[in-house]
Amino acid sequence: MSYQVVVTFDLVNASSDNYQCVREELSSMGLYNFVFGRHDTIVDLPHNTFVGDLYGSHVDEIRDSIRSQMQNAFRRCGVRGPILVTVGGPESTWGTITV
Repeated sequence: MSYQVVVTFDLVNASSDNYQCVREELSSMGLYNFVFGRHDTIVDLPHNTFVGDLYGSHVDEIRDSIRSQMQNAFRRCGVRGPILVTVGGPESTWGTITV
């Protein structure tokens, strides 16, 4: 089943290179900081908000997987900060973590 995932975060004392690293990590997960609006127009999201449609068997599984991937991405990029993961579907869920 497909679920819409929204991730937002803050980075503590990060450089523009750190932000770029995190953006690239999120893109590799299928999460982007834009959505398609009416008539396929691109709508930019707030700077640190990313969204994507991901497949899984349950919202908790997707939330935990993305949280874990975000922790690893932050470590690879050498950054710290809070992360919020929201998974929407018939049964919505959300979870936070600070790395």
